[in-house]
Amino acid sequence: MLGTSPQGGKSKLPMQGVPQPTREEVLKLPRVHISSHPVMAHKMTLLRNKNTPPLSSISW
Repeated sequence: MLGTSPQGGKSKLPMQGVPQPTREEVLKLPRVHISSHPVMAHKMTLLRNKNTPPLSSISW
């Protein structure tokens, strides 16, 4: 079953073994925007951190 480890627990990589789209395919999606702005990169890093408080406390 996808998303489980051989020991029966949850996999740390739930999409492991599932084909992923190429960069070119993703960039063709209508609602995808790739940002290279440093402030945006910083905010995305905060959002990815599981210890980050709710969104309203990191906005400015």
